[in-house]
Amino acid sequence: MKTNDRMTKQIEFILELDKEKNIFRQTHLTGYRRRENDAEHAWHMAVMAYLLQEYANEEIDIARTMMMCLLHDVVEIDAGDTYAYDEEGKKTQAAREEKAADRIFGLLPEDQQQTLRGIWEEFEAAETMEAKFAHTMDNFQPLLLNDANGGRDWIRHQVERSKVEERQAGSRPGSQQIYQKTEEILDANEEAGHFAGHAKEPACIRRAEKRDIPRVMELLSQVLEIHAALRPDLFLTGTTKYLPEELEAIFLDPSTPVFVAENRDGQVDGYCFCMMQNQPRKTNMPPLKTLYIDDLCVDEKARGTGIAKALYDYVLAYADAQACYDVTLNVWKGNKQAYQFYEKMGMKVKKTQMETILRHDSDGQGSEGHDKR
Repeated sequence: MKTNDRMTKQIEFILELDKEKNIFRQTHLTGYRRRENDAEHAWHMAVMAYLLQEYANEEIDIARTMMMCLLHDVVEIDAGDTYAYDEEGKKTQAAREEKAADRIFGLLPEDQQQTLRGIWEEFEAAETMEAKFAHTMDNFQPLLLNDANGGRDWIRHQVERSKVEERQAGSRPGSQQIYQKTEEILDANEEAGHFAGHAKEPACIRRAEKRDIPRVMELLSQVLEIHAALRPDLFLTGTTKYLPEELEAIFLDPSTPVFVAENRDGQVDGYCFCMMQNQPRKTNMPPLKTLYIDDLCVDEKARGTGIAKALYDYVLAYADAQACYDVTLNVWKGNKQAYQFYEKMGMKVKKTQMETILRHDSDGQGSEGHDKR
C-alpha cells in the first residue's frame, strides 16, 4: 500500500470518529444544561482512568486502558446509544454493535484495523485487568454526573436502585475501592428519594398564599424556560407567565384556585394553577362545569418523587367535590415528559389544536403554555 493510500484510510477513520460527537447519551452534563455526547463521555473516562489508576485492584497498562476508554463507544456511530436501563434495547445491542465494528474499524489499514478492533473486543470481553478497570470508569463516570445533578436522570427515567446496583456491580472486578464509593453515593441518593419506589410525599397540599409568591415565581421561571426551549417563537426566555402583583389577585380569586405542595421543611416544591370554567347550555351542548389545569409544576430538583401525582390527585378530588364534570389541560407538542405523566394519570386526548404558521419572522411573542410539571 502506498503511503498516501494508508494515510487516506487513516484520515477517513479520523473523520468518521467525529460523528461520535453527535451521539447523545441519556446522562446530562453537570448543571443539567444538556445531555453529554459519546465523545465527551469517552474523553472523561480516559482522564478518570489516568487519575484513578491507583485504585485498580491490580496494576494496569494505563495507556491501553485509556485507549479502551476512548474507543469503547465508537460503534455507537452506527448502533446508537443503548441506555443502561433499556432492557428491550439490550436484546439487540450486541448484534448492532458487532455490525458497526465491522464497518467502522474496516475503514483502517489492515494492521491498525486489527489492533484497534482488538482493543475494542478486549473491552467487550472484560477479562483483562485493563478492560475491567475501563468498565469501572464506564460505570463510575455517568454515576458521578448523575449524582452531581441531584439524581435527576434516575428520577426522570424512574430507575430503581436495584437496577443501578446491578449495573454498578460490574465496577467491583476493576476497583473494589471505587465500588465502595459507588455504594456511598447510592445510599445518599436513596436517602434523598431519587430512586423509583422511594418517593417522598409532600408534607401538605394547601391553597397558595401571599407568602408563597417569591417561591412560585421561581417555579414559574422553570416552566417558562422549558416552554421557550420548545417554542422560542412563542415564549420569551427570562420571563414568567405572571407578575408578582398578578399572583396575589389570582390566589384570592375563588374561580382561579392555586394549590401548592409544601415539603417538611416548609418549602414549596410544586404548584397547580386551576380555573373553574362553566359551559352554559347551548342548542347542541348541555351545561357543564370544568376544572381546567392552567399550569402544574414541580421543582426540577424534586421531580419524579411523587409530588406531581400528589398534586394531581388532590386537584382531582377538589374538582369532584365541586361537582365538576371533568378536568382538562393543554400539553405542548414536544413535551413528552408531561404528556406521558398525564397519560399515566389516566387522562385521554379530548381534542387536538393545530396551526399553520404564516409569519416566520416572529419576534418571539405569543401565548403562554399550561402543561409543565
